[in-house]
Parts: sequence; C-alpha cells; structure tokens
Amino acid sequence: MGIYEGRPDLKLFTAAALILGNSTAVYMADLSSRLPEAGAGAGVAAIAAMFLNIYFLSSLRQKEDRFVREE
Repeated sequence: MGIYEGRPDLKLFTAAALILGNSTAVYMADLSSRLPEAGAGAGVAAIAAMFLNIYFLSSLRQKEDRFVREE
C-alpha cells in the first residue's frame, strides 16, 4: 500500500510544503549574501535545504508501487 494511496490531498500538501521550503531556502541564501554577519553557514545550509527539497519533490513523481510489499 503506497503512502499516498487514497490521499491525493496529502501528496498535494507535501508538494506545497516543499515548494514553501525551497522559497524559504532561497530567501536565506539571499539574506546571507547581503549580511556578512550571517556568515557562510546560513548560505550553505540554505543550499543544502534546496537540494534536499528538490530530491523530495522528484521522489513525489516516482511510482508509488515501490512502497508495495508482497506478503
């Protein structure tokens, strides 16, 4: 049974949350480039968050039968 089976609203909510996370990460990267006291750590964390969110967004497009287990 897939984790999103019968719950398309959950899949949509997950995608919306990841898109919001991406825009927050872009804002953090922009803020760290404008404020030297923010340091490079905020920029690196923002870029890492963007890549992680992109990975999760791409995993939403995969077929859900990878979660199915034979019993």
